[in-house]
Amino acid sequence: MRSRLLPVLILAASFLSPACRRAAGPAPAEPGPVLRYGPAREIARIADPRIDESSGLAASIRHPDAFWTHNDSGDSARVFLIDRGGRTLGVVHLEGVTALDWEDIASYRARGEGWILVADVGDNSRRREYGVLHLLREPLIPPPSEGEEAPALEVAPDSEIRFRYEDGPRDCEAVAVDATESTVYLLSKEPAVSRIYSLPIPAPGSEGPHVARFVAEVRLPYPNAMDISPDGRRAVVLTYGDAHEFTRAEGEPWARAFSRAPRAVKAPPRPQGEAICYGPDGRTLYLTSENAHQPLWEIPVVE
Repeated sequence: MRSRLLPVLILAASFLSPACRRAAGPAPAEPGPVLRYGPAREIARIADPRIDESSGLAASIRHPDAFWTHNDSGDSARVFLIDRGGRTLGVVHLEGVTALDWEDIASYRARGEGWILVADVGDNSRRREYGVLHLLREPLIPPPSEGEEAPALEVAPDSEIRFRYEDGPRDCEAVAVDATESTVYLLSKEPAVSRIYSLPIPAPGSEGPHVARFVAEVRLPYPNAMDISPDGRRAVVLTYGDAHEFTRAEGEPWARAFSRAPRAVKAPPRPQGEAICYGPDGRTLYLTSENAHQPLWEIPVVE
């Protein structure tokens, strides 16, 4: 959620080392291989004026070279599908859903299908009894013809996960899904030491609220977006400055991987950047920002 005090707080937090640690125990050496990223490049401008507070980004599973995004709090319960050229391909309204404070979106494969998770988890005042995750099968949207308005669909979510944190309410803007574990990871938004939690995706029909369990502490100021690569080997966390990538070895638990200092990935200047994701290749990074007609940025891997 937008905050006018953030520039001052971020300046103070910038003097902290961007490292992370577990509750106890020495940090192991970083596993390889580690990706090396090149400079960010603007590949498009988001054309749709309705997308004026892009607060989450996820690569589409069913639509090649397309991304899902949504606005921050104050918008209706809808997600937009945009292509690499910044054009809106479709709008999906979540039937029967009220958007309280949507902060992130994730896409993942499960049971042979593409899924979308929309995270209603913002809680600046830390008073919410529970957060809500909306899960839906990714709809197939026929591309609009040149000059034709993007189609709008109403889709009822397949399930809703109501959850609470094991140690009390948390403000959260960074959410990702590890498809290899069928687990949601949530990173609280703190000025210095943030806390990451895990929440296994429950079976359909399971009663809640479910409990998100503490995993590790992460020393990054004000994390506001996160994604996990489809192979479950890398996690990228965005701050109002740069991005930071964690890597893990095959079979290594995230608790150990998050105990190491991440590698910084230089991000482009953005007025209020709160969205990042891995591309369809699971390597390239993409970013957007709040405000209308913002760039769609690409950070490629340098071989």
